[in-house]
Order: sequence, then structure tokens, then C-alpha cells
Amino acid sequence: MVLAMPKSPRLSAAQRIRDSVSADDALYTATAARFAAMPTSSEKWPEIDPSLLEDRRSALPVFPTDLIPSPWRAWLADTAASVGAPIDYVAQALFGAVSGLCGAGATVRVTPTWQEPLVLWQLAVGRVSSGRSPARASTRRMLATIAEELQAIVVDDAQVHRIEEVAAANARGALLWRDEAGDWFDCLKAEDDRRRRLWLQSWSADTSATSAVSILGAVQPEQLGRLFKDGEDLAARHLYAWPHQPVFRSIVGGQSPDDDEALNRLRRIARKAGTLRDPLVLQVDERGLAALDSFRASVHAALSEAEGLEEAWLGKGCGTVVRLAGILELLDWSATGSTSPPGHIGRERIEEAVAIWDRYLRPHATSLFVQTVPTSTEVHARRAARWLRSTGMKCVTREQVRRDGLSRTINAFDTDQVLYRLRSANIVRQMPDGWRATGGRPTNIWEVNPALAHTKALPERAERAETNPPPSGPGT
Repeated sequence: MVLAMPKSPRLSAAQRIRDSVSADDALYTATAARFAAMPTSSEKWPEIDPSLLEDRRSALPVFPTDLIPSPWRAWLADTAASVGAPIDYVAQALFGAVSGLCGAGATVRVTPTWQEPLVLWQLAVGRVSSGRSPARASTRRMLATIAEELQAIVVDDAQVHRIEEVAAANARGALLWRDEAGDWFDCLKAEDDRRRRLWLQSWSADTSATSAVSILGAVQPEQLGRLFKDGEDLAARHLYAWPHQPVFRSIVGGQSPDDDEALNRLRRIARKAGTLRDPLVLQVDERGLAALDSFRASVHAALSEAEGLEEAWLGKGCGTVVRLAGILELLDWSATGSTSPPGHIGRERIEEAVAIWDRYLRPHATSLFVQTVPTSTEVHARRAARWLRSTGMKCVTREQVRRDGLSRTINAFDTDQVLYRLRSANIVRQMPDGWRATGGRPTNIWEVNPALAHTKALPERAERAETNPPPSGPGT
């Protein structure tokens, strides 16, 4: 006789899911309790980047004048001091002068199929009275003098059609100089796809381009969110300077900048440059190629963790470094008095350009993108940072961040990206692989910076007062 076994009650699909989730929650809670009791490391923590916790940007580096050819360093410092303006804007104007005078008339040859013109698109970012105009005034006057002598073209016009006409009429192209670049940005965004492509070609200045245009503009940070919207291709091609206000320095007894000598050096560069069809060619030598290849590898790795505007901007990094190296070479050559053409671009020049890009331009660009058009990772990282601060936890797992901190709104991979962003802000750091909750595989555990509990969010108005006090010099 076969005995019939009693049947278990059939559970609905919804009940099975609830039971499974309850079991997972119980295991999760028990594991989290073990992590909370873990000892933390004694290694000293770096200072926390406040940008994820406060509605303000983190401290940004000052322009590294030590990387500029030595004959130009004194002029940069004296010009900035004479008007009480950030040296960043003065350096940006100098780069703009060289790119405007050369345009497509000078190129850096990396390989037989890779050449970069000395075309730069730059934006000086700052609020009204941040010192942008006085910092750039002497360079603007020198360019006006050279324009009269050598027919170099500097144009201040927001009309896209007009700029194209002027640039096409000059063998090297033109420099667009805008004290307020927002209107030009809007005009170009409103153009049809064909004209927009022509403008992008003017940045590349390759064999298909009919003109080359360098840009030196100025914009207030509050405008950038609107300007960047639907303009990623334009934003990715710009280099940004967003300096903090410098400390006060008296102008009494200060050293006057030697504008006459600076003008003569810029004249030498203008006379040496060629044309779009017959440019001055600067060749990267073998040692320079090795340095450039190392940089290319680092950019390739960085792209895997970037997204949005930052990813697009990083993608232009290699070409930007090559252009910067060419400009640095010409600045150095301009002060030598040599009658021979500029030499090859070697390792030292490439490394200087890489350092300017990595130590200065990248932090400024990243800070702008985070503040004006934050990515989804940035938004989630800010939320996770606030949650960690409120809980006071010493250690945390990826799953805790995903489930408790972010309410399961993202998956495990995206949570990893959030943790990497928190790590870059010195809020968390990963525990060694030896830490295990059980005898199984290592768990993704992160130590929380104990200083996080003592941070406070500041209102945006207080931030503005702190980083933008009344300028010590005239103008905007």
C-alpha cells in the first residue's frame, strides 16, 4: 500500500517573492551587522572634497606658471598683479593670442596621418567683476597692433555668418574674442546641422576645412547649464578656466609688465606661421611620441569610468595636449631670438602639456560639468554621501549603499561607479581583500572617512561670498 504524503499548500508567486526577499533581508541584516563592527585602518585620510556635500565647487588649482617657458613667466605674473586679477585669465589670453595668430597656419605632426592645428576654443568662467576683462586687456591691445601690421584677424561678433566670412577671407583663419560668449553659443546651437558641422571642422582645421577659428570667450558659471544643453559637441572642444579670486596684493611699487617685449615675441610667432594650405609644421620626435603614448593610455583608462560631458571632453584630451605642446614650443622659441624655425617637439614639451591638461584644465572642466550638468553618478554620489554622513557608519558594503542609501534605484555596476566617485572625494576607501564576513569570497567593503560626520552643508550664498569677494582690480 502506498501512503499518500500530505501536500504542502501551494504558494502564490507573490508570496514566494515575499518569502525570498524576507530571507535575503535577514541575511543582509546579519552580514551588515558584522561589517559595522569591523576595525578600521590607521592610515591617515586626505581631506574630504566638499563638492559632494556642499552646494559649491571644491578648491581648484591655480594655473601652473612653472610649466610655461621661463621668458613668459614674469610677464604673466606682472600682468596679473598689475590689475589684481587671477593669473589664470592672463595665461588663457596668452594661449588664445598664439592660437589666434597661428590658427591653421601652424600644425603639430604626430604621425603621417595625425596632425593637430594650433586652434584652441577657450572660455574664461567667472562672475561679473571676477577680473576677466582687465586680465586680458593687454593681450587684446597687442593683438590689435599685430592685426594692423600683419593682417591677422581678431573679431568680436556674435553673428555666426559674419565670423565665417571673416575667417574664410584669412589664410590662417581668425580669432573670435567675446567678452560674453553666451550669445554666440546660443546662435551656433540654433544653426542647422550643416553650418554646425562647418564650425566643428573649423576647430579641426583639417584638409576638408575651409577656415579655422580659435575662440577666446568669457561666460558666467550660471549660464553654462543652459549653454551646455544640446551642445555637448561644442562643450567638449572648449578649455575652461574657473579660478578662485586671488589674495589681495597691493599695486603700489609693483613691477610693470614688459608689454613691448611681449609684443615683439608675438610678432615673431605671427611672422613664422604659414597658411591653412602651407602651414608651419612642428614634428613630434620619438621621445615625444613615447611620452604622448603614455598619456594616451591614461586617457583610455579614464574614459572607462567617465560619462556624459566629462567623457566627451576627455575624448578630446590627446588632441588638446598635442596643440598645447605646439603652443608651448612657439612661446619658448619666440624668446630665443633664433633665426631658425622652431625645433622638434620632444618628451619635455609633451610632458609639460600633459601636466597643464591633467593638473589644471581637467580639474576645472570636471568641476564645471559637475556643478552645471551633473551626471546620474554624481547625483547618486551626493545622495549616498549625505546618507553616510547621517548614519555615522564606520564601514559600508556596496549592497548597503545600493539598498539603504539609494533605495535600490540603481544596479550593482552603477553602485560601483558611485563608490568610485565617493573614493575620489576621499569619503570612502576600499578595505583590503582579506576582510571577509564569512569564510567565503571577499566582500565589497568600504571604510568611511571619520571626518565625514563633522562636515556641514553650507548655503550657496555663503559659498559665493567666500570664493568671490570684491575684486582688487578694475573692471570685469
